[in-house]
Amino acid sequence: MPLTPPKILETLFPKFIWRGPSDDNVVFLTFDDGPHRDTTPRVLDILSDHNIHASFFLLGSHIPNNESIVESTLNQDHLVANHGFSHKKLGMSSPRTIIKEVLDTENLLIENHWTYHKLFRPPFGHFRPGMRKIVGKIGYHLVMWSIMPGDYRPMAPERLLDRTLSKLQPGSIIVLHDHSIAPEPMLSMLPKLIKEIENRGLKFKRLDEIKGIEINRGER
Repeated sequence: MPLTPPKILETLFPKFIWRGPSDDNVVFLTFDDGPHRDTTPRVLDILSDHNIHASFFLLGSHIPNNESIVESTLNQDHLVANHGFSHKKLGMSSPRTIIKEVLDTENLLIENHWTYHKLFRPPFGHFRPGMRKIVGKIGYHLVMWSIMPGDYRPMAPERLLDRTLSKLQPGSIIVLHDHSIAPEPMLSMLPKLIKEIENRGLKFKRLDEIKGIEINRGER
């Protein structure tokens, strides 16, 4: 998967959320595929140590037996969003399948009385024509990213950091993974990334703070 999406995709699908405004000195740190019983709490500790907030795209199949971790995520004022249920590629799926993937996870969030935001990031970034309208019918925005350094595969922390910073701009949406086969490099890199971003005069915000976009919320 490329470090940054091809510009042509942003041009062809301008109503997807690819990044925040470039005139606002903020970046948006996001995490996919959690919750994970070991990795997610360590991510939360790092974020707490640096007093920043992030956005977590939860996979529905990972929620059972990890409810306390989701509670901790919300109690630390992070944003919870939807990554589907099974992490299947949806680029060739029917509207019914796509809706089911989103609602199966949403129903778990509702059953647990959690506050969540109606943002959906398709697994692997795979989407099909019309997907924005499909999820829009149930109140969701479709969220992509502007930087994915590739922490879902083994990579040296220094390499992850360099790849992320090489494309960093105001408004960047960075995606990391709190459920992967090799979390240690990301966990080692994350404090350094936060410090370097702050040294560049940028602040961290949650995705519901992107200017000019109204995002629906489900209440606890």
